[in-house]
Amino acid sequence: MNDTLVNIVAWAGIAAFVLGLLMIASSAYRRGLVWGVIGLVPVVNFYYVATAWAENKARNGFLLLVAGALAVAVAFYGGADEAVSQTAKRVGGEVGVEVPDIKMPVKATRDVEVPNQAEVEAAGIDTSESVLDRSDYVEGFAVQPLPPEGAQSRPAEVVTRLWYPVCPQDLPGREGRPLRLSLKEGRVLEGKLTQAGDISLRLEQYVQGGVVNYEYRYTAIDRIEVYERERGPVPVSLNCTPPPPAPSEAADDSGSTAVVLPPPAPADE
Repeated sequence: MNDTLVNIVAWAGIAAFVLGLLMIASSAYRRGLVWGVIGLVPVVNFYYVATAWAENKARNGFLLLVAGALAVAVAFYGGADEAVSQTAKRVGGEVGVEVPDIKMPVKATRDVEVPNQAEVEAAGIDTSESVLDRSDYVEGFAVQPLPPEGAQSRPAEVVTRLWYPVCPQDLPGREGRPLRLSLKEGRVLEGKLTQAGDISLRLEQYVQGGVVNYEYRYTAIDRIEVYERERGPVPVSLNCTPPPPAPSEAADDSGSTAVVLPPPAPADE
């Protein structure tokens, strides 16, 4: 449908709709003012038409109203279709959706061996079953999926991480890393390093479902370990420079220093 025809059909439909509505209202006014108001309200006036179907004016008005509504709907549909066609002509092609040829995984694992077939069989997974019926996971062991046709599979890089001891002066720059502290009192704590200072550090820990930052002084820590990518054997011990004394340290009777360290308290958020 061209634009001119669309406009003609649309205006003709509107005129027919309005004329049919007026015919129903005129017929309804013969029964009374309330019926006349009802006759002016589309959809609601169908109740009057149902009760006055025998009257030619009400019946013909209803048919004219429905015909006008259909004509307007056709005009809108044809106009939208025309707009799409014109757009397609301007861009120089047909409007449509092109579905790319997606390479799906090759044959089911019942037909070919998976890359880690030996490990799969050792784990007790039966690859002769359908991939929809079997379980590809046995105690954390996963079947390595088959690559698409033409693709080259390469094993994923295995990253090993270990706990490496570090000195307090090596902590700056490692914020956000997993940290393990062995306190002189015997406790072992794990968490995330959030701050490393000259005399203390702050460790983020999970306590009773919440996250809390605790401060620990180096003088109360026996060993500090960081969880990092493997870079060689883990040293048994390190020769670290002793941290500077804290302002709250006091001398005991023997002349040595003793740390006056209150129980850890949550840091202010």
